[in-house]
Amino acid sequence: MLVLAACNNIKPDYSVQIKTVDSLLAEVKAAEQRFNEIDHQKVLNALDTIREDMNRMGFVAQGEIELEEARLFADYNSTKRLIKDYPTRFKRISREMTRTQKQLSDFREMLSQKADIDNQGNKITKEYVNKNLEVEKRIAEELIGQVDETIDYADRAMKSFEELIPQIKAQFKEWKEEKEK
Repeated sequence: MLVLAACNNIKPDYSVQIKTVDSLLAEVKAAEQRFNEIDHQKVLNALDTIREDMNRMGFVAQGEIELEEARLFADYNSTKRLIKDYPTRFKRISREMTRTQKQLSDFREMLSQKADIDNQGNKITKEYVNKNLEVEKRIAEELIGQVDETIDYADRAMKSFEELIPQIKAQFKEWKEEKEK
């Protein structure tokens, strides 16, 4: 009987799960570093400039515009679409980054301490650990995907913006000169 009681007190080995959590934490931190390398202010300034220019275009163009001018502003508007939700996306990803890292760290701590009950009073079993590990993995992977998508959109938008802005400025100058004639 004494032997059975001793066997029941053996704590499970979560070393494999801890390694998985460590790997996820490293991936999330790497994604955070990539995300923080975006020049956020530059993207926000470009978005503001595009919005202002698109509004201004309606006033300055004086009605009809030529096909080439329309294409130029259509391309410019497409650039805006890449980053139109950037301000809210930036805030959401920043919050999620903090939350995900805390959640993973707390989960790792729980595993390393071989806790019997989580902070909500649930019994911790192998099944519990594996189920929650899958949830945390999915959340981390989705966050990393959102970061990579945001970086891609920001890069494409900034490249397009930098290519188009001289043409946009030249077009506004041309319209101004035509109006002054």
